[in-house]
Amino acid sequence: MCELDRAHRVGKPSDIAGAKPRAILMKFATHWSKQRVFNAKKKLYTEDENLPRLFLNEDLTRRRSELLWRARKLKKDGIIQDTWTANGTILLKDARNAVASFKSLKELDNLLK
Repeated sequence: MCELDRAHRVGKPSDIAGAKPRAILMKFATHWSKQRVFNAKKKLYTEDENLPRLFLNEDLTRRRSELLWRARKLKKDGIIQDTWTANGTILLKDARNAVASFKSLKELDNLLK
């Protein structure tokens, strides 16, 4: 059985040497196929600088992408421990190791209080 329904690159190709490769958008054949890949994505990470870095992210709406960006900034600033997405839901782990989801800036602010 094929795990992917379709896959294609997004964005315009660049002729500039050293330009970042274009992202690849993948549609999985089933929800379970996607889950298997996302559950194993930590195994894809390497700290070897000679190997290309691979990032695997969900394709979020602009609003959710902006919320995730803000949460990642909070992580970088040391205010929260971690943030990630699961099936389009944005999750965070606060300083007390409590995991919570949020859908708006107001909900994020309430979680930080």
